[in-house]
Amino acid sequence: MMKQFIARTRIFNEQILHRCDNVRVKGVGLKQVSSASLISQAVLQNMIEARRHPRVKASIPIDWGLTTECARSDRITSFSIGGCFLQTVETVDAWSIIFIRFYLSTTGERIIKGEVKYHLENVGLGVEFIELTDEDKRNFQILVDYYHQP
Repeated sequence: MMKQFIARTRIFNEQILHRCDNVRVKGVGLKQVSSASLISQAVLQNMIEARRHPRVKASIPIDWGLTTECARSDRITSFSIGGCFLQTVETVDAWSIIFIRFYLSTTGERIIKGEVKYHLENVGLGVEFIELTDEDKRNFQILVDYYHQP
């Protein structure tokens, strides 16, 4: 199952990278990528291996920002209990801290803190959630299970 996940993730990442001119990856910096080429296989493999939790595809409108005000509105296209991909044309550097407003339970909204791991210009941001409570993790797992249903 993990091999299938890695293969699907590799194909998805390759499809995104074919559409990008500039790719910003944590630990690597800005990489120039022509539309016919890919980021180095080692960097791509590091992005895949860095995921500790399986992701599910989704289309969730959210508010987010560099402060807890979450003044920007965009969409999450995949997520796990460890992070998400935020589809946006905004430019945010790797290692930046952002905040995402979620409605994870019936108790109302929750502002989740995240660290940008990479930025794909004109595509979006790879974000790792940080400082999640045990309740946040349980609620994200419920959401992952919901989106993972056939």
